[in-house]
This record gives sequence, structure tokens and C-alpha cells, in this order.
Amino acid sequence: MAPEILPPEQSQQKSLQLGRWSIPPRTVRVIKYAFIAGILSWVGWSLQNFLSLRGVMNLLASRINLGFIWLGCFVVSWMLSVNVRRKILFRVSIAVVLLLVVCGLDWWAPKPNAPVHASPVVPLITIKLHPSAFPVSVPPRITLRILPLHPFQTFTDAASQLHEYDNECSTDRPWPSEKEIDSKPANSYEEVRAVEITNHGPGTFESGRIILGIRYSHSFGGGCMGAQSAQTQEDVVSIPTLDQGQAFAFVAVNQTDGCAWLLPPGTITVKMAGDDSASSVPLKIEPISVPNWVGSPFGPTGVKWEGVPVKNPGYGIVRSGASCEPTTDDGLRIMYGNKGLDGQTIPVMTRYMTVDGKTIVGGQEVFALDAFRVKNLNARTTGDISAELYLSKDCSGWNPTPSDEGRFRYAYNMVGGYAARINAQQTVSIEPYYGMTSGSWPVSEIVSARLKIFYGATKPATADFRIRKIGVQQ
Repeated sequence: MAPEILPPEQSQQKSLQLGRWSIPPRTVRVIKYAFIAGILSWVGWSLQNFLSLRGVMNLLASRINLGFIWLGCFVVSWMLSVNVRRKILFRVSIAVVLLLVVCGLDWWAPKPNAPVHASPVVPLITIKLHPSAFPVSVPPRITLRILPLHPFQTFTDAASQLHEYDNECSTDRPWPSEKEIDSKPANSYEEVRAVEITNHGPGTFESGRIILGIRYSHSFGGGCMGAQSAQTQEDVVSIPTLDQGQAFAFVAVNQTDGCAWLLPPGTITVKMAGDDSASSVPLKIEPISVPNWVGSPFGPTGVKWEGVPVKNPGYGIVRSGASCEPTTDDGLRIMYGNKGLDGQTIPVMTRYMTVDGKTIVGGQEVFALDAFRVKNLNARTTGDISAELYLSKDCSGWNPTPSDEGRFRYAYNMVGGYAARINAQQTVSIEPYYGMTSGSWPVSEIVSARLKIFYGATKPATADFRIRKIGVQQ
């Protein structure tokens, strides 16, 4: 009789013994799979974190997450291979496969862009030199800065403060003083140049310095054909804070009896907001309408300047101010044609408006007052000129404005076409008034009018007159 072959006995999983406590096999399996689920959740979070970090932060942060992914997956495979035959080979193989997977994932995912180091932005600083009138008119509450050109007076880093002329008055004042202005011969020309240094940005100009070169030569027959001095005088000018678009301005004048050349440099030393220290940047010369004018010389001065140094080194008058003593105001003379406007009755011809080529008889009428003239009776230039016309009849012409005169219901402000200022003893014409009535204008109706000219004085010049219609032009 053949022996009976029985199947091998299946080993039964034993309970997990922890000290005095015994954990049943089913509970062990539940704990095991719960632990695996927790590790896989951690792996999923690491994968999501890797994908969000890659391309934003550096490679190291994203690759640390790849290491967590590999470690978590390997721990799960280790726990699942407890009952597998040849578990060492299986686990080594799994480790290699997982390593290849994470390396492929690292190769596939986009790399962060290498940081681009922007080159420092060089600010645009310009210098403009252009002619200025003599004497220089200084507006109210403004300080004029002056660079006097003289070999006995050099501006250095230790003393780079320009001369200043303060006008604390309520009206414009001339520079230099009246005595210096009167000392100039009537037929001589005084060269004054305005210098403007502008910060075009980007950024705020905190401080800076510019070194201007100056050369001199003797004058021959009033001209500047002689050779320039071999040695260049260097005048240092300090520049205050300038916001983007702001300019620092001063005037330069030759105070010698010879010729002088003002030579702008090619660079300027600046400290921009945010910079640790000052640096040298290019200085661009702004072109003007006069070609090659920047390199032309200052002619010999014709003014007997006060406070000019007589020895080298010397010091000039560093600061001066305008006199605000009240002066006699002779006012303005308002004329119509060649006669004074005040008290005149001005005859006008009107014409009817036309619509589609047809004359509207009895409708609106238009007329012109085109001979207004103003003469400055003073020995100095006026302030800005403006005018206001008051009428007793609605005859719109200039810009309408509310009337502040009880006798006149209608008022109009002049716009354009006039001199901004009137020189001493000068006569100018102002903008013609082309009026249009709101309805018909009976011949018997005389329009009362008042013209005010404002010119910077305490009171405007005023003229009362009348306008009489003498007929309708067909």
C-alpha cells in the first residue's frame, strides 16, 4: 500500500506580542496598511510640492522632495515584500527602479530659469547752454545763481557755492544792480549764458558735481581771435537734489576785460537714490538752434562789476539781493489807433450773419474792434499782460467770464495774440475784439464799454469808452 502524501502544513500568522499585550493578526494587518496609506499620502504631497517648486525656486529644494518620494516608495515596497521569496533581490531591484523613476522625473520637469543679473541703469543727465538776455529778469521769490568767469576766482570742492541774487520782492527785479547796468556802454553787448543741468532719470538725483573748464585770452580790437590760454581753469559746481525731470539752472557771465571760453565736460559725478556711492556718468549736451554756439567765446565785459576780486586768489560778492523799495508807477496808456481810448466813442460798421449763404436780416450782427494799443509809460518792463473787456450789451468775442463791474452785465477775457510783457516805453497792439451780438442792434443803441489791462501793478490800467453803430455793411 502506497504511503499517503499530505500537503505541508500552512503556517499560521502569529499574534504580535508587545510586552503583556497581544495584538491579533487582523489588527496587525490593519495597522500595516494604515501606515502604508500614510506614507503614500506623504509621497503624494511631496510630488505635488515638487511640481509646484520646480521652475520657481532653486533645484535643491525640488530635488529634496524627489528624495522624499524615493524614500517613501521604497519603505512601502519594503513593507509589502515581507513574505516574498528572495526579498533582498526584490528590494534592491525596486530601489533601482524607483531611482530611475525619480531621475526621469527630475529630467522631465522644467528647470528654474537662471537668474538674470541686469546691468546697472545709467541715468541720463543733460546740460544745455543757451543765450540769456541782459539784464537778467528775476521772477518774484526766486534766487538767481551766477557763475562769474574770472581767473582770480576759482570754485573748488571746498568752495563750490555759486553766487546768489535773491529777489524777495513781489515783482520781477533785474540782475545785476542798476548801477552796474548803467555802467555798460549803450552800444556794447554783454554775453550772458543760461546753463541748465537736467535729470532725465530713471530715479532721483541725490547730489552731484560738475567740473566746468574755462580758458581766457586777450581781446584784439574787440574780437576774440587770439589763442586761448594753455592752462584750463576748473570750476567745480555742486548740484542739489533733483527729481526725475527737474533741472538745476544758473547763468554764466564773463567779468574780465578779455575773452573767455566755457567748456562743458563729457561726464558728471552723481549719486542717485539707492546707490552706495557717487559715480561718474556721461553728460549729454542738448542741442540748440544756433550751430557751434556752445564752443563760442564770451566777449570782453562792458560792465563795471562791483565786488570783482583784484588779486589771485580773491573772493567776489557771494550773495546779494534785490531792493524792494516802492517805485513810481507811471502806468499804461490805452489807445485806440493813435488816440487815448478813455472817453472815445468808436464808430463801427456791422454786418448780418449768413446761414447757408443767405443773409439773416434783423438777426445777429458782427463787428470788429481791431485798433487797441497799449504803451508802457514806465522805465521798466511790465509783468505779464492780460485784458478784460466789459460791455453793457451781449456782444461775445473773447472768452466770456462773470462780470465784477456793476455797470456792465457782460465781461470777456482776452486770449492770445498779445505780448506777454511790454518793455519800457514800448507800444504794442493787443488782440482784436471780434464781437457778435445776441440779436439785432438798433442804430440808436450806444454800447457802454470798459477795458482793463492788467500788467503786474497793484491796479490795472482802465479806459471807459462807448461803441456806436453807424450802419450795416451790405
